[in-house]
Amino acid sequence: MNNSKKSLAIVGALSKEDVIPQIENTIGELPESVDGNFKIEKPELKERKEVELHKDNLNQAHIIKGWQVPTFGTEEYPALVLLNIILGACGLSSRLFLELRDKKGLAYVVRSSYETFKLAANFMIYIATEPKNIEVSLKGFNEEIEKIKTIPVSEQELNDAKNNLIGKCAFIEETNIQQACGYAKYGVLGLGFDYSERMKESVKKVTPEQILNCAKKCFTDIYVTSIIKP
Repeated sequence: MNNSKKSLAIVGALSKEDVIPQIENTIGELPESVDGNFKIEKPELKERKEVELHKDNLNQAHIIKGWQVPTFGTEEYPALVLLNIILGACGLSSRLFLELRDKKGLAYVVRSSYETFKLAANFMIYIATEPKNIEVSLKGFNEEIEKIKTIPVSEQELNDAKNNLIGKCAFIEETNIQQACGYAKYGVLGLGFDYSERMKESVKKVTPEQILNCAKKCFTDIYVTSIIKP
């Protein structure tokens, strides 16, 4: 407990005068953190890895390609959040969905995800397809990543991604408990209780050039490819 950070979120029709004494007599009795460091090591992906598993009970192949990328609180975070939306996190209008599902008919499910942690983050693209489509799906992944690394996104596509993100933030911050949990999370991580608002303002300022540079930096030749198939 001495090396841990503590944050408390309280929601309800409560008065400060009633709550503060209870806090001081409960978690207020816990020892203060002696430093601001989490006792975990930062993971590092140093080489390309490929994993292939066979499962007899499957009728589809599941493919994931992922990179280790910067996490929240970093300079690249706003651009990475938008990259995720543009590539595959906004459903029917995302690039992966339009190219690999609509145009090529490779799958019903194809998407990207950006998972953030304290010291690092994962950016992944995923598709569920027929086993015969594995190679063409991987080629499709490579084509879309190459496009985002070499061709600037249009202002319209970028603005649509920004509006999508701002809308999602409004949805997940709709209730008091959602807002309080967000404050607690950002407080523990040392990002400040106003991080959500600062992040949204940073997102609004992202340019096509920043998206391009971020893609070049993050989508390197060091990645993990995982394939599970029948």
